[in-house]
Amino acid sequence: MSRYRKVSVAVWSDRFVRSLSDDAKLTWMYLLTSPQTTPFGCYSLSIDQSSCDLAWPVDRYRNAMREIVSKGGDLTIRYDHVRGLVFLPNWLAYNQPNNTNVVVGWARQIAELPEDSPLIYDLLCAIEEHMRDKGFQKTFWNTYGKTFRTQEQEQEQDRGRGRPRAKKPPPMRFNYETGKWNRHPTKAETALWEKAYPDVNINRELIKATAWLSANADHPKKRFPAFLNNWMARAQRGWDK
Repeated sequence: MSRYRKVSVAVWSDRFVRSLSDDAKLTWMYLLTSPQTTPFGCYSLSIDQSSCDLAWPVDRYRNAMREIVSKGGDLTIRYDHVRGLVFLPNWLAYNQPNNTNVVVGWARQIAELPEDSPLIYDLLCAIEEHMRDKGFQKTFWNTYGKTFRTQEQEQEQDRGRGRPRAKKPPPMRFNYETGKWNRHPTKAETALWEKAYPDVNINRELIKATAWLSANADHPKKRFPAFLNNWMARAQRGWDK
């Protein structure tokens, strides 16, 4: 994994950064360059480790983070307090992968992140939007799907050894006010779609379905699992059929 991060010199003239207090400015630079970061801008963030790295009391660090989240909003930083994940949506605009090996590494790392965090879906949307090389995109989605299937097989083997089954997640629902899903599809759901619709890029179609729902908020859907299944089926057949 690369131990270098790209930060534009324009950061110091950015309106958001200029509005921050000195503590928040330093914390923002820490979020961009700390040892906890990943090459794709979504990573587990330990409050205790961050406070230690900055040599601050925990409360001082928390106050700086609250200021960043409050002033930056969803376009700048997204934080999943439950799972301890942070995502910087503009990261990929400045940190592009250099080769296919890097892309494969990204896909495998992302597949290891908590799949039920809403930030994972946000991250996948950002990759679709910002990854400029179409060949890299294809490599990413292929590797990401294969990694999901491998992990699902391992989970099935674990259950066969008598380990307890994971609690079934709630049905997927789309929030028209926020434009987001309540959760990311589980590995089992993704694997089932891939088996049923082998010619479909599942993650890409999920992004398209989300965009369609947002654009058609005046005619909201209610049965979202059925909607997604029908969407994948039409993608498999071809939208012109």
